[in-house]
Amino acid sequence: MEAQPYTDDTVLLWGPHKFTRVSRIPVDYLLSLNKGNTHDKPLLAYIQANKEKLDAIARGETPAPQASKACDKKLFITQEEAKKELKRIRKLHQKKTKPKREYECPKCGGWHLTSLSLDEWERKLRSFK
Repeated sequence: MEAQPYTDDTVLLWGPHKFTRVSRIPVDYLLSLNKGNTHDKPLLAYIQANKEKLDAIARGETPAPQASKACDKKLFITQEEAKKELKRIRKLHQKKTKPKREYECPKCGGWHLTSLSLDEWERKLRSFK
């Protein structure tokens, strides 16, 4: 089975930028991989397809997206994996606060669990305004 092509939103699953969306990985790192420093063929195809854009960013002609590091929270690659873990945790007999829902992280693009309900989260956001 052939691997799916990478897009700007593909989350890298290895290396120093593990769990970071490809569009947020530093350009100099991606360009170094284009010189034969990886065996990840879909990533190489992404780099080659976007080489002109990456070169323009490297030259400072186009602003680069801000690089982000992976979150320090437990990461789930898919929403389904997060839901499965949420279901497993709900069955546990423990006194600690249990997570109530999963959410997609805007920082790393993965999924995390939270003990805040959606209403609690929205109230918390409003309090910052």
